[in-house]
Amino acid sequence: MSLSRSVAPLARTAFTSASSSRRTLAESVRSASAFASTSTAPRRNLSSSSTPQKPTAVAPSPAVSDFASSASSLPASAVSDPPASISSTSQAIAALRTQPQHYVIASLVGRAFLLSLSDIVTLPRLKDVRVGDVLELERVHEIGSQDYTLRAQDPISPRVRTEHYAATGVNPLEGASSTTKWTSRLIPAGLAFTGAVLRPETVRVRCVVVEHTKGKMEYIVKKKRRKGYRKTIKHKQPYTRLRVEEIRLGDA
Repeated sequence: MSLSRSVAPLARTAFTSASSSRRTLAESVRSASAFASTSTAPRRNLSSSSTPQKPTAVAPSPAVSDFASSASSLPASAVSDPPASISSTSQAIAALRTQPQHYVIASLVGRAFLLSLSDIVTLPRLKDVRVGDVLELERVHEIGSQDYTLRAQDPISPRVRTEHYAATGVNPLEGASSTTKWTSRLIPAGLAFTGAVLRPETVRVRCVVVEHTKGKMEYIVKKKRRKGYRKTIKHKQPYTRLRVEEIRLGDA
């Protein structure tokens, strides 16, 4: 009897809590439906009777209109035409002289450098020159500008080989293979500095020796295992600096 009396109040409390939770859930659902029905948000009319809106034309910005008007008002002579074919070195020099700036590709101490006016080049020390001496570069392979390029003729050119073979019927590769100069046996691969050099009458490049300087301190450690020999050598690599003073086209 004591067990049944103790279980009955627990069942009653569980039943009352469940019923109260059901009531609160039903009340929340009713309030949500009432809020949705009383909302004043406009609804879109998707019926077929609605007429489509016409697209409105957007006026161009004043900057775009000004640019279009200025482009249309340009004369026909202002448009740059492609340059005519150049068949001689004198014509190439005349075309290069019309350009404001020039560059050259030249060889110095066994290396090719891309140089322009007032550039400073650092080379391994040149023993036979002094500060202020003027040096003229002999191995200039190419000179050019923004629009034109004059490149030295390679020892063997596919165009020249084809024309020579068509005219004489002799392959120039057979004669070139017997020469002792290794650059004469190279077939050009788009490089200008394979051995061909422009003549001094075409271009002259002069440089001025600026200074003789040295690089940073280098530490070279020499040792021998199991001999107790260890030696540290301090060394500063000497350099010579040149400044490109003049790039002159032709003899003028």
